[in-house]
Amino acid sequence: MLQSILKIGLPAGFEAIMYSISNIIVQVSINTFGVPTMAAWTAYSKIDFIFWMINSAFGISVMTFVGQNYGAGKWDRIRRGTKICLGMALSVSIILMSAERFLFGIFVNDAGVVEIGIRMMNVIAPAYLLFAFIEVFSGALRAQGAVVVSTLITMVGICVLRMIWVTLVAAHGTLEQVIICYPITWAAGALAMSIYYIYKQRKIFQAR
Repeated sequence: MLQSILKIGLPAGFEAIMYSISNIIVQVSINTFGVPTMAAWTAYSKIDFIFWMINSAFGISVMTFVGQNYGAGKWDRIRRGTKICLGMALSVSIILMSAERFLFGIFVNDAGVVEIGIRMMNVIAPAYLLFAFIEVFSGALRAQGAVVVSTLITMVGICVLRMIWVTLVAAHGTLEQVIICYPITWAAGALAMSIYYIYKQRKIFQAR
């Protein structure tokens, strides 16, 4: 029992550590653009935290739902539940993308800082749709026991790639060039996760 718990829990823990390290590296690069940019990034981080918490909840929900139905052998419910959860996550992403200026106004009143923040969100927010695929599909895969590969996809395709990107462009890049690491790494992660999810589902259903 302990071995099974560690097999699922440890990769998720390492994944969270890698996320934190990559975000610290991005923060260090953002700090070089001055105080207004730092203030805008801090405000944006609060909005991003809302988005992340909602999508994380969808990932946990689909993991619980798929896990129960995977154990019961209800394959059609696994597919349908994952699709519905993905649709809900995408809908929330679209809502947050549409409300970016309003949300920023909650945390910041300075017009200059708001404009910098909107510049950031114009680069990052459209990629929220990509992150939804990562959270939902990785949750569904973990519920089916495919923990290691899904974790490696996240760690390498998102965290490591993000650190490499920021390291290469931080010394001479613009603000947009630095923060575009989020859409780029989410796109890479979403593509790899989607391919692996489709492969895994076909393999499971062929073995029925």
